[in-house]
Amino acid sequence: MATFLLRCFPSQIELSNQRILTELPTSSNAELKKCKSEIRKRTKFFSVAETHESENLRTDQQLIALKKPPIVVGSSCSLLHAYLQLSKCRLTALIACTAVSGFVMSPAFASAPYSLFAACVVGTALLSASASTCNNVIERQHDSQMRRTRSRVLPVGRLTPIHALLFAAATGTTGLGILCLSCNHLTSALGFINLALYAGFYTPMKRCHHSCTWIGAVVGAIPPLMGYAAVTGRLDFAALVLGALLFSWQFPHFNALSWNLRGDYATAGYKMMCVTDEGLCRRTTLRHSFVLLSLCSLCAPLTHLTTWTFALTSLPLNASMLFLAFQFYSNPDKRSATNLFRFTLLYLPVLMALMYVSKDVCPKEEDSFVEGIRSCRERVEAAFLRIKSYAKDEVVV
Repeated sequence: MATFLLRCFPSQIELSNQRILTELPTSSNAELKKCKSEIRKRTKFFSVAETHESENLRTDQQLIALKKPPIVVGSSCSLLHAYLQLSKCRLTALIACTAVSGFVMSPAFASAPYSLFAACVVGTALLSASASTCNNVIERQHDSQMRRTRSRVLPVGRLTPIHALLFAAATGTTGLGILCLSCNHLTSALGFINLALYAGFYTPMKRCHHSCTWIGAVVGAIPPLMGYAAVTGRLDFAALVLGALLFSWQFPHFNALSWNLRGDYATAGYKMMCVTDEGLCRRTTLRHSFVLLSLCSLCAPLTHLTTWTFALTSLPLNASMLFLAFQFYSNPDKRSATNLFRFTLLYLPVLMALMYVSKDVCPKEEDSFVEGIRSCRERVEAAFLRIKSYAKDEVVV
């Protein structure tokens, strides 16, 4: 009814205005100005009323859309696509690949059966899918406020939260069962810890404090440890170096990614490092780029994860990472962040390939943790003596 009146009133106003203008005495300028002012007031009032009415109609339509119940997809193809989106399939594939890197870098990789490899990869991928689904369920209301995530399965109502939780429970239970029965208890324990850290600590912490980035980095460092432990049944210094590489890589990777999305993060209420402390975001990016260089140049060869050839072959890659990280640190803008983020996507697979090519095929077995500490100390001392002898142009036999 209100819309009908608003549509009818403008025509009546025009007729009234024309009648007023025709009836005006031409000799009175004061009355002419007064009537024109009255016409403008009437026209302005009804135009504003019409604008408010259209805005109210749009608001009502939005409320109706929000009150629609979630629609569960019916066909198996669309359901599979929804599950892949819930699982964050690209992230899950990356996590499975990092588990593969730990598997192939273990000392006994050559003698490991194919069934063990398949169980490790499938179990890790299922746990990652479960953790990502829990993340989607917890953040479904906030995802609708960000351009990057508003088209996800739960914000648009393609699946119900209960359906998603059942999928998370199924994938998580299956993944843990595969790792426990086909690999070993250490691998399944690491998988359970990773699931709990991601869903129980990292996801809620994103809205509380920027220290969530460090928790997320630990989550990303555990999958290669799972792959390593699946073969050896234990964790040694070489495995810890591999995990440290993944831990430090995530800071330039995620900080560069989140820098261009900090407006969305702030709108949704996430306390990410790029939102709460931009200076810390830049410093940690540069700092962990230096850590990557030291891990590749010293720690990996000293722990017999790789040979010393890896220190040389990985040097150009780490130098490029340092250069782009320094550009981001000194001039943090969209271009420098994008360049760094794209390079981190290239950095990780190339680094893993170089690491596998330079793998130490005959590493020494350490009897205990104390023996491992002593062995690492002896290797560091030997390396410094070798450098000192080269500086003095002496040959140490």
